Amino acid sequence: MPPGVLVQPDNGRPALVWSFPDGVRALSTAVVGGGLGPCRWVVNVEVDDQYHRDPVAHVAELAGAWGLTGPGAGLLTAAVVAESAAGTDRGVECVATVGLSHPAYAAASASAGAWTPGTINTVCWVPVGLSDGALVNAVVTATEAKAQALADAGVRGTGTPSDAIVVCCPEGGGEPYGGPRSLWGQRIANAVHQATSAGAQRWLIANTVTNRESGAFGLGLHHVQLAIPPGGEEPARAFYVGVLGMTEVPKPPVLAARGGVWVRADRLEIHLGVEDDFRPARKAHPGIAVADLDGLAARVAAAGVDVRWDGDFPGYRRCYVSDSFGNRLEFLSPDGSR
Repeated sequence: MPPGVLVQPDNGRPALVWSFPDGVRALSTAVVGGGLGPCRWVVNVEVDDQYHRDPVAHVAELAGAWGLTGPGAGLLTAAVVAESAAGTDRGVECVATVGLSHPAYAAASASAGAWTPGTINTVCWVPVGLSDGALVNAVVTATEAKAQALADAGVRGTGTPSDAIVVCCPEGGGEPYGGPRSLWGQRIANAVHQATSAGAQRWLIANTVTNRESGAFGLGLHHVQLAIPPGGEEPARAFYVGVLGMTEVPKPPVLAARGGVWVRADRLEIHLGVEDDFRPARKAHPGIAVADLDGLAARVAAAGVDVRWDGDFPGYRRCYVSDSFGNRLEFLSPDGSR
């Protein structure tokens, strides 16, 4: 159930809006309408980061203006809702708005301050009725998947201090489980991970290049493309996932038919595309920054892959390896000399 987009009448900012028929319920941590119960609508409202209004009164005012009636859930975010990201897995749909200006770990010494607009808001639709316990489990599963996605993106935090989540499903909860290894819990986790990963990467790219003098167009690196031969998907997984420890990312259905593999780790994403007339890239290559260069080199060598060290780059230690197909990869780390 993809959201609609409505404009707030008082300030022109957009909001994401879901409208449901009778017979839907939700469990949410929303600042307005949080808890367990029937749900006719969900709104994720973009607000200023210096927001000081009464959120209950504000959401009620917007719901009235947009003709939303009955019980619902209201989320507020200082993230740009036009840059929301979606994830899906076999019937489960998830939309996340992601901003990472104030990441934080859940267990931290800092005392809690006043409530601020949620920075990572997540709305999930599950097409089967979940029991009360399964809904609680689903919220926990979604939260774990969000934290995993942030860790994969290299974000130092499990979220932001005011994140919120809504999980919606039909009433008549017959599905008893929502944990990450249950049928529907796994799908929730995959969809949330996809949406959060995409949103985090988008935010990191935009905010890495913002305000640089040379960045006239706001350029950033989304992924590196490398070629593999037809039928090379399994050897690619063996190297990039098995040896380098990267995570495979599901390809969009329209691209999955072309074959190939997408992998991601921290802030690196590599797309391995099938090329009929394949020739390995022995000169052109990505230069991949590594925090633990020696640890990575040892792991690669233990897998029987040749590691070639090179000391000709001032300020850096680096080595070269070749993937399963002969494509050249460079791994480097600052040597502390500058």
